Amino acid sequence: MSRVNPNLAAALRLLPQERPVKPLRCRVRASAVRRLKGGTPWVFDRTIDEAPDNGRAGDLVAIYDQRRQPLGLGLWDPDSPLRVRRVSEQGGSPIDGDYFLQRIAGAMARREGLLAPTCTTGYRWVNGESDGMPAWILDRYGDTAVLKLYSTVWMPFLAELLPTLQELLPVARVVLRLARKVQAAYGRFALSDGLVILGDEADISAAPFLEDGALLEAQVIKGQKTGFFLDQRENRARVRAAASGRRVLDLFSFSGGFSLAAARGGAMEVFSVDGDGNALQQAARHFAMNRDDVAVAACEHHCVRQDVFAALADFEARGERFDLVVVDPPSFAANATSVEHALSAYAHLAQAAAKVLRGDGRMLFCSCSAHITESAFMEALRRGLGLHWVSGGGPYGLPADHPASFPEAHYLKAVWMQAGS
Repeated sequence: MSRVNPNLAAALRLLPQERPVKPLRCRVRASAVRRLKGGTPWVFDRTIDEAPDNGRAGDLVAIYDQRRQPLGLGLWDPDSPLRVRRVSEQGGSPIDGDYFLQRIAGAMARREGLLAPTCTTGYRWVNGESDGMPAWILDRYGDTAVLKLYSTVWMPFLAELLPTLQELLPVARVVLRLARKVQAAYGRFALSDGLVILGDEADISAAPFLEDGALLEAQVIKGQKTGFFLDQRENRARVRAAASGRRVLDLFSFSGGFSLAAARGGAMEVFSVDGDGNALQQAARHFAMNRDDVAVAACEHHCVRQDVFAALADFEARGERFDLVVVDPPSFAANATSVEHALSAYAHLAQAAAKVLRGDGRMLFCSCSAHITESAFMEALRRGLGLHWVSGGGPYGLPADHPASFPEAHYLKAVWMQAGS
Protein backbone atom coordinates (compact mmCIF):
# COMPACT_ATOMS: atom_id res chain seq x y z
CA MET A 1 0.00 0.00 0.00
CA SER A 2 1.21 3.47 -0.83
CA ARG A 3 0.06 6.16 1.57
CA VAL A 4 -2.14 7.28 4.41
CA ASN A 5 -5.30 9.10 3.36
CA PRO A 6 -4.54 12.84 3.79
CA ASN A 7 -7.90 13.39 5.46
CA LEU A 8 -7.00 10.78 8.03
CA ALA A 9 -3.54 12.23 8.56
CA ALA A 10 -5.10 15.62 9.29
CA ALA A 11 -7.62 14.05 11.66
CA LEU A 12 -4.93 12.17 13.59
CA ARG A 13 -3.14 15.43 14.34
CA LEU A 14 -6.29 16.66 16.08
CA LEU A 15 -6.64 13.62 18.34
CA PRO A 16 -5.36 13.88 21.95
CA GLN A 17 -1.66 13.05 21.98
CA GLU A 18 -0.78 13.02 25.69
CA ARG A 19 -1.20 9.82 27.70
CA PRO A 20 -0.52 8.95 31.35
CA VAL A 21 3.08 7.96 32.01
CA LYS A 22 1.97 5.11 34.26
CA PRO A 23 -1.18 2.96 34.04
CA LEU A 24 -4.15 4.21 36.01
CA ARG A 25 -5.52 1.99 38.77
CA CYS A 26 -8.82 0.14 38.86
CA ARG A 27 -10.02 -2.08 41.74
CA VAL A 28 -12.79 -4.56 40.92
CA ARG A 29 -15.30 -6.66 42.82
CA ALA A 30 -15.36 -10.42 43.23
CA SER A 31 -17.80 -10.89 40.35
CA ALA A 32 -15.34 -9.22 37.94
CA VAL A 33 -12.46 -11.28 39.34
CA ARG A 34 -14.36 -14.50 38.59
CA ARG A 35 -15.05 -13.42 35.02
CA LEU A 36 -11.47 -12.34 34.40
CA LYS A 37 -10.05 -15.56 35.83
CA GLY A 38 -12.55 -17.50 33.73
CA GLY A 39 -11.09 -15.94 30.58
CA THR A 40 -13.60 -13.16 29.84
CA PRO A 41 -11.50 -10.01 29.23
CA TRP A 42 -14.23 -7.53 30.17
CA VAL A 43 -14.88 -5.41 33.27
CA PHE A 44 -18.29 -3.73 33.52
CA ASP A 45 -18.81 -0.41 35.28
CA ARG A 46 -21.10 -1.93 37.91
CA THR A 47 -18.31 -4.28 39.07
CA ILE A 48 -15.74 -1.52 39.76
CA ASP A 49 -15.13 -0.33 43.32
CA GLU A 50 -12.28 2.05 42.66
CA ALA A 51 -12.09 3.84 39.32
CA PRO A 52 -9.45 6.22 37.96
CA ASP A 53 -10.26 9.92 38.02
CA ASN A 54 -10.84 11.51 34.62
CA GLY A 55 -9.82 8.44 32.65
CA ARG A 56 -9.93 8.96 28.89
CA ALA A 57 -10.67 6.49 26.14
CA GLY A 58 -7.63 4.32 25.57
CA ASP A 59 -5.85 5.07 28.85
CA LEU A 60 -4.01 2.02 30.16
CA VAL A 61 -5.45 0.70 33.43
CA ALA A 62 -3.89 -1.69 35.92
CA ILE A 63 -6.62 -4.00 37.25
CA TYR A 64 -6.55 -5.20 40.87
CA ASP A 65 -8.79 -7.36 43.05
CA GLN A 66 -10.03 -6.47 46.54
CA ARG A 67 -6.74 -7.61 48.08
CA ARG A 68 -4.86 -5.48 45.55
CA GLN A 69 -3.53 -8.50 43.68
CA PRO A 70 -2.88 -7.67 39.99
CA LEU A 71 -5.22 -9.02 37.32
CA GLY A 72 -3.54 -7.54 34.24
CA LEU A 73 -3.74 -4.44 32.08
CA GLY A 74 -6.73 -3.05 30.23
CA LEU A 75 -7.92 -0.09 28.21
CA TRP A 76 -10.31 2.40 29.82
CA ASP A 77 -13.59 2.91 27.94
CA PRO A 78 -15.59 5.79 29.48
CA ASP A 79 -18.15 5.64 26.65
CA SER A 80 -19.39 2.13 27.44
CA PRO A 81 -20.78 0.14 30.39
CA LEU A 82 -18.04 -2.32 29.41
CA ARG A 83 -15.59 -0.02 31.13
CA VAL A 84 -12.28 -1.91 30.90
CA ARG A 85 -11.12 -4.18 28.08
CA ARG A 86 -8.20 -6.32 29.20
CA VAL A 87 -5.28 -6.56 26.79
CA SER A 88 -2.84 -8.49 28.99
CA GLU A 89 -3.17 -10.85 31.95
CA GLN A 90 0.34 -10.26 33.23
CA GLY A 91 0.94 -6.54 32.75
CA GLY A 92 3.22 -5.83 29.82
CA SER A 93 4.72 -3.26 27.51
CA PRO A 94 3.09 -0.05 26.24
CA ILE A 95 0.76 -0.23 23.27
CA ASP A 96 2.91 0.97 20.40
CA GLY A 97 4.07 -0.10 16.96
CA ASP A 98 5.85 -3.18 18.30
CA TYR A 99 2.74 -4.23 20.18
CA PHE A 100 0.62 -4.13 17.02
CA LEU A 101 3.33 -5.75 14.90
CA GLN A 102 3.62 -8.70 17.27
CA ARG A 103 -0.10 -9.27 17.75
CA ILE A 104 -1.25 -8.78 14.16
CA ALA A 105 1.59 -10.84 12.72
CA GLY A 106 0.76 -13.57 15.24
CA ALA A 107 -2.92 -13.53 14.31
CA MET A 108 -2.10 -13.75 10.60
CA ALA A 109 0.35 -16.60 11.20
CA ARG A 110 -2.30 -18.59 13.09
CA ARG A 111 -4.49 -18.48 9.98
CA GLU A 112 -1.81 -19.78 7.62
CA GLY A 113 -3.00 -22.96 5.95
CA LEU A 114 -6.61 -22.72 7.14
CA LEU A 115 -7.98 -21.87 3.70
CA ALA A 116 -6.91 -22.50 0.11
CA PRO A 117 -5.82 -19.05 -1.16
CA THR A 118 -6.62 -19.92 -4.78
CA CYS A 119 -10.35 -20.42 -4.08
CA THR A 120 -11.03 -18.42 -0.87
CA THR A 121 -9.82 -14.83 -0.49
CA GLY A 122 -12.37 -13.62 2.06
CA TYR A 123 -11.58 -14.34 5.71
CA ARG A 124 -10.85 -12.79 9.10
CA TRP A 125 -7.30 -11.76 9.97
CA VAL A 126 -7.94 -10.41 13.50
CA ASN A 127 -10.86 -11.47 15.70
CA GLY A 128 -10.86 -8.97 18.53
CA GLU A 129 -10.47 -10.25 22.09
CA SER A 130 -9.74 -13.80 20.94
CA ASP A 131 -6.62 -12.52 19.16
CA GLY A 132 -5.62 -10.31 22.10
CA MET A 133 -6.95 -7.07 20.57
CA PRO A 134 -10.38 -6.38 22.05
CA ALA A 135 -13.13 -4.45 20.30
CA TRP A 136 -11.71 -4.46 16.79
CA ILE A 137 -11.64 -6.84 13.87
CA LEU A 138 -9.77 -6.99 10.58
CA ASP A 139 -11.32 -8.76 7.59
CA ARG A 140 -9.87 -9.40 4.16
CA TYR A 141 -11.86 -9.28 0.93
CA GLY A 142 -9.40 -9.94 -1.88
CA ASP A 143 -7.41 -6.74 -2.41
CA THR A 144 -9.32 -4.86 0.29
CA ALA A 145 -9.02 -5.07 4.07
CA VAL A 146 -11.60 -3.66 6.47
CA LEU A 147 -10.67 -2.49 9.96
CA LYS A 148 -13.74 -2.15 12.19
CA LEU A 149 -13.53 -0.45 15.58
CA TYR A 150 -16.25 -1.22 18.11
CA SER A 151 -14.89 1.00 20.86
CA THR A 152 -13.29 4.42 21.23
CA VAL A 153 -10.34 2.88 23.12
CA TRP A 154 -8.33 2.32 19.93
CA MET A 155 -8.72 5.74 18.36
CA PRO A 156 -5.70 7.24 20.21
CA PHE A 157 -3.55 4.43 18.81
CA LEU A 158 -4.35 4.77 15.11
CA ALA A 159 -1.08 6.56 14.41
CA GLU A 160 0.84 3.54 15.78
CA LEU A 161 -1.44 1.01 14.09
CA LEU A 162 -1.30 2.39 10.53
CA PRO A 163 2.40 1.71 9.80
CA THR A 164 1.92 -1.88 10.97
CA LEU A 165 -1.01 -2.38 8.62
CA GLN A 166 1.05 -0.88 5.78
CA GLU A 167 3.91 -3.26 6.51
CA LEU A 168 1.97 -6.49 7.03
CA LEU A 169 -1.12 -6.48 4.83
CA PRO A 170 -0.77 -7.69 1.20
CA VAL A 171 -3.75 -5.66 -0.02
CA ALA A 172 -4.32 -2.54 -2.11
CA ARG A 173 -6.29 -0.60 0.51
CA VAL A 174 -7.70 -0.56 4.03
CA VAL A 175 -11.19 0.74 4.82
CA LEU A 176 -12.07 2.07 8.28
CA ARG A 177 -15.48 1.10 9.66
CA LEU A 178 -16.76 2.55 12.92
CA ALA A 179 -19.49 1.38 15.26
CA ARG A 180 -22.17 3.98 15.87
CA LYS A 181 -20.89 5.09 19.25
CA VAL A 182 -17.39 5.50 17.83
CA GLN A 183 -18.75 7.61 14.97
CA ALA A 184 -20.59 9.79 17.48
CA ALA A 185 -17.47 10.31 19.57
CA TYR A 186 -15.01 11.00 16.76
CA GLY A 187 -17.08 12.39 13.90
CA ARG A 188 -15.84 15.86 14.81
CA PHE A 189 -12.35 14.78 13.76
CA ALA A 190 -13.53 13.82 10.25
CA LEU A 191 -13.00 10.13 11.00
CA SER A 192 -16.03 8.92 9.09
CA ASP A 193 -17.35 5.41 8.72
CA GLY A 194 -16.26 3.97 5.37
CA LEU A 195 -13.13 6.11 4.98
CA VAL A 196 -10.31 4.57 2.93
CA ILE A 197 -7.45 5.10 5.36
CA LEU A 198 -4.61 3.39 3.48
CA GLY A 199 -3.75 2.79 -0.15
CA ASP A 200 -5.79 3.11 -3.33
CA GLU A 201 -8.87 5.31 -2.89
CA ALA A 202 -10.59 4.09 -6.06
CA ASP A 203 -14.30 3.28 -5.85
CA ILE A 204 -14.49 0.05 -3.89
CA SER A 205 -18.04 0.22 -2.55
CA ALA A 206 -18.20 -3.46 -3.55
CA ALA A 207 -14.98 -5.41 -2.95
CA PRO A 208 -14.79 -8.69 -4.93
CA PHE A 209 -13.50 -11.85 -3.28
CA LEU A 210 -13.69 -15.62 -3.61
CA GLU A 211 -15.36 -18.12 -1.30
CA ASP A 212 -14.79 -21.75 -2.16
CA GLY A 213 -14.46 -20.72 -5.81
CA ALA A 214 -17.62 -18.56 -5.92
CA LEU A 215 -17.24 -14.88 -6.82
CA LEU A 216 -18.84 -12.60 -4.23
CA GLU A 217 -18.82 -8.91 -3.30
CA ALA A 218 -18.55 -7.29 0.12
CA GLN A 219 -20.25 -3.93 0.64
CA VAL A 220 -17.26 -2.60 2.55
CA ILE A 221 -18.26 1.08 2.70
CA LYS A 222 -21.88 0.89 3.84
CA GLY A 223 -22.69 -2.78 4.33
CA GLN A 224 -23.46 -4.52 7.61
CA LYS A 225 -20.53 -5.51 9.82
CA THR A 226 -17.50 -5.26 7.50
CA GLY A 227 -19.54 -5.85 4.34
CA PHE A 228 -20.30 -9.58 4.41
CA PHE A 229 -20.95 -12.37 6.92
CA LEU A 230 -17.73 -14.37 6.70
CA ASP A 231 -18.57 -16.36 9.83
CA GLN A 232 -21.18 -18.41 7.93
CA ARG A 233 -18.70 -19.77 5.37
CA GLU A 234 -18.74 -23.35 6.67
CA ASN A 235 -22.52 -23.41 7.01
CA ARG A 236 -22.86 -22.21 3.43
CA ALA A 237 -20.66 -25.16 2.44
CA ARG A 238 -22.99 -27.48 4.37
CA VAL A 239 -26.00 -26.10 2.49
CA ARG A 240 -24.18 -26.54 -0.81
CA ALA A 241 -23.49 -30.19 0.03
CA ALA A 242 -27.16 -30.83 0.89
CA ALA A 243 -28.86 -28.93 -1.95
CA SER A 244 -28.62 -31.25 -4.97
CA GLY A 245 -32.01 -31.60 -6.65
CA ARG A 246 -33.72 -29.61 -3.89
CA ARG A 247 -36.21 -26.77 -3.80
CA VAL A 248 -34.64 -24.33 -1.33
CA LEU A 249 -36.02 -21.46 0.76
CA ASP A 250 -33.46 -18.98 2.13
CA LEU A 251 -35.04 -16.82 4.87
CA PHE A 252 -33.36 -13.55 5.92
CA SER A 253 -31.26 -14.14 2.83
CA PHE A 254 -29.41 -10.79 2.91
CA SER A 255 -27.13 -10.77 -0.17
CA GLY A 256 -27.82 -14.39 -1.04
CA GLY A 257 -24.80 -16.24 0.31
CA PHE A 258 -26.81 -19.32 1.28
CA SER A 259 -28.95 -19.03 -1.84
CA LEU A 260 -25.92 -19.05 -4.12
CA ALA A 261 -24.35 -21.93 -2.20
CA ALA A 262 -27.53 -23.96 -2.71
CA ALA A 263 -27.53 -23.18 -6.43
CA ARG A 264 -23.88 -24.20 -6.74
CA GLY A 265 -24.77 -27.45 -5.00
CA GLY A 266 -27.35 -28.32 -7.65
CA ALA A 267 -30.59 -26.90 -6.23
CA MET A 268 -33.33 -26.83 -8.85
CA GLU A 269 -35.05 -23.72 -7.47
CA VAL A 270 -34.10 -21.18 -4.78
CA PHE A 271 -36.18 -18.46 -3.13
CA SER A 272 -34.30 -15.61 -1.41
CA VAL A 273 -36.56 -13.83 1.11
CA ASP A 274 -35.58 -10.57 2.78
CA GLY A 275 -37.17 -7.24 3.63
CA ASP A 276 -34.19 -5.27 2.29
CA GLY A 277 -34.48 -4.53 -1.42
CA ASN A 278 -30.82 -3.52 -1.74
CA ALA A 279 -29.73 -6.84 -0.23
CA LEU A 280 -31.90 -8.73 -2.72
CA GLN A 281 -30.42 -6.75 -5.60
CA GLN A 282 -27.00 -7.91 -4.40
CA ALA A 283 -28.27 -11.49 -4.20
CA ALA A 284 -29.39 -11.29 -7.82
CA ARG A 285 -26.03 -9.81 -8.75
CA HIS A 286 -24.22 -12.69 -7.03
CA PHE A 287 -26.15 -15.14 -9.19
CA ALA A 288 -25.33 -13.12 -12.32
CA MET A 289 -21.63 -13.01 -11.38
CA ASN A 290 -21.54 -16.83 -11.18
CA ARG A 291 -23.57 -17.76 -14.26
CA ASP A 292 -20.55 -19.48 -15.77
CA ASP A 293 -21.15 -22.17 -13.14
CA VAL A 294 -23.39 -24.72 -14.89
CA ALA A 295 -25.33 -25.48 -11.71
CA VAL A 296 -26.00 -21.79 -11.01
CA ALA A 297 -27.12 -21.20 -14.58
CA ALA A 298 -29.56 -24.13 -14.33
CA CYS A 299 -31.06 -23.00 -11.01
CA GLU A 300 -34.25 -20.91 -11.04
CA HIS A 301 -33.72 -18.03 -8.57
CA HIS A 302 -36.52 -15.88 -7.12
CA CYS A 303 -36.06 -12.78 -4.96
CA VAL A 304 -38.95 -12.08 -2.58
CA ARG A 305 -38.96 -8.71 -0.81
CA GLN A 306 -41.25 -9.30 2.14
CA ASP A 307 -41.32 -9.70 5.90
CA VAL A 308 -40.25 -13.27 6.59
CA PHE A 309 -43.27 -14.19 8.73
CA ALA A 310 -45.62 -12.74 6.11
CA ALA A 311 -43.81 -14.60 3.34
CA LEU A 312 -44.07 -17.89 5.25
CA ALA A 313 -47.80 -17.36 5.74
CA ASP A 314 -48.20 -16.71 2.01
CA PHE A 315 -46.16 -19.79 1.05
CA GLU A 316 -48.25 -21.93 3.39
CA ALA A 317 -51.53 -20.54 2.06
CA ARG A 318 -50.49 -21.30 -1.53
CA GLY A 319 -49.41 -24.81 -0.65
CA GLU A 320 -45.75 -24.12 -1.46
CA ARG A 321 -43.39 -26.71 -0.01
CA PHE A 322 -39.59 -26.87 0.12
CA ASP A 323 -37.03 -29.61 0.58
CA LEU A 324 -34.52 -27.42 2.40
CA VAL A 325 -35.12 -24.26 4.43
CA VAL A 326 -32.33 -22.00 5.72
CA VAL A 327 -33.24 -19.69 8.62
CA ASP A 328 -30.51 -17.16 9.43
CA PRO A 329 -32.19 -14.29 11.31
CA PRO A 330 -30.48 -11.19 12.70
CA SER A 331 -29.65 -11.15 16.40
CA PHE A 332 -32.94 -11.20 18.25
CA ALA A 333 -31.12 -10.67 21.58
CA ALA A 334 -29.05 -7.49 21.52
CA ASN A 335 -28.69 -7.66 25.30
CA ALA A 336 -29.48 -9.92 28.24
CA THR A 337 -32.89 -8.34 28.83
CA SER A 338 -34.13 -9.42 25.39
CA VAL A 339 -33.23 -13.11 25.70
CA GLU A 340 -36.75 -14.36 26.51
CA HIS A 341 -38.22 -12.38 23.62
CA ALA A 342 -35.55 -13.81 21.31
CA LEU A 343 -36.21 -17.40 22.37
CA SER A 344 -39.94 -16.91 21.79
CA ALA A 345 -39.19 -15.48 18.32
CA TYR A 346 -36.99 -18.49 17.48
CA ALA A 347 -39.78 -20.87 18.51
CA HIS A 348 -42.42 -19.08 16.44
CA LEU A 349 -40.11 -18.79 13.45
CA ALA A 350 -39.20 -22.49 13.55
CA GLN A 351 -42.89 -23.41 13.78
CA ALA A 352 -43.78 -21.23 10.78
CA ALA A 353 -40.86 -22.50 8.70
CA ALA A 354 -41.74 -26.13 9.42
CA LYS A 355 -45.18 -25.63 7.84
CA VAL A 356 -43.63 -25.07 4.41
CA LEU A 357 -41.14 -27.93 4.67
CA ARG A 358 -41.80 -31.27 3.04
CA GLY A 359 -42.13 -34.19 5.42
CA ASP A 360 -38.64 -35.48 4.70
CA GLY A 361 -37.08 -32.04 4.35
CA ARG A 362 -34.33 -30.41 6.40
CA MET A 363 -34.01 -27.04 8.06
CA LEU A 364 -30.74 -25.25 8.91
CA PHE A 365 -31.55 -22.85 11.74
CA CYS A 366 -29.02 -20.29 12.98
CA SER A 367 -28.59 -17.96 15.95
CA CYS A 368 -25.98 -15.20 16.03
CA SER A 369 -26.51 -13.89 19.57
CA ALA A 370 -23.89 -14.33 22.30
CA HIS A 371 -26.66 -13.94 24.89
CA ILE A 372 -28.38 -17.14 23.71
CA THR A 373 -26.84 -20.33 25.08
CA GLU A 374 -26.72 -23.46 22.99
CA SER A 375 -29.05 -25.33 25.33
CA ALA A 376 -31.61 -22.48 25.38
CA PHE A 377 -31.44 -22.25 21.58
CA MET A 378 -32.11 -25.97 21.14
CA GLU A 379 -34.95 -25.89 23.65
CA ALA A 380 -36.58 -22.98 21.78
CA LEU A 381 -36.42 -24.93 18.52
CA ARG A 382 -37.94 -28.04 20.11
CA ARG A 383 -40.67 -25.90 21.67
CA GLY A 384 -41.54 -24.50 18.27
CA LEU A 385 -41.16 -27.69 16.27
CA GLY A 386 -42.44 -30.37 18.64
CA LEU A 387 -40.80 -33.36 20.26
CA HIS A 388 -40.83 -35.46 17.08
CA TRP A 389 -38.26 -33.13 15.49
CA VAL A 390 -34.62 -34.07 16.00
CA SER A 391 -31.21 -32.59 15.31
CA GLY A 392 -29.71 -33.85 12.07
CA GLY A 393 -26.28 -32.33 12.67
CA GLY A 394 -24.67 -29.63 14.79
CA PRO A 395 -24.90 -27.30 16.53
CA TYR A 396 -22.05 -25.83 14.52
CA GLY A 397 -20.03 -22.88 15.75
CA LEU A 398 -17.54 -20.46 14.29
CA PRO A 399 -14.98 -21.26 11.59
CA ALA A 400 -11.30 -21.47 12.46
CA ASP A 401 -10.49 -17.94 11.28
CA HIS A 402 -12.99 -16.68 13.91
CA PRO A 403 -11.37 -18.14 17.07
CA ALA A 404 -13.38 -17.81 20.29
CA SER A 405 -11.25 -17.82 23.45
CA PHE A 406 -13.95 -17.10 26.06
CA PRO A 407 -17.61 -18.06 26.54
CA GLU A 408 -19.21 -14.85 25.27
CA ALA A 409 -17.25 -15.09 22.01
CA HIS A 410 -19.13 -18.25 20.99
CA TYR A 411 -22.07 -16.38 19.52
CA LEU A 412 -22.81 -18.42 16.37
CA LYS A 413 -24.88 -21.59 16.57
CA ALA A 414 -26.37 -23.47 13.62
CA VAL A 415 -28.18 -26.80 13.64
CA TRP A 416 -29.87 -29.06 11.12
CA MET A 417 -33.41 -29.97 12.20
CA GLN A 418 -35.60 -32.66 10.63
CA ALA A 419 -38.72 -34.63 11.47
CA GLY A 420 -37.96 -37.85 13.34
CA SER A 421 -39.79 -41.17 13.20
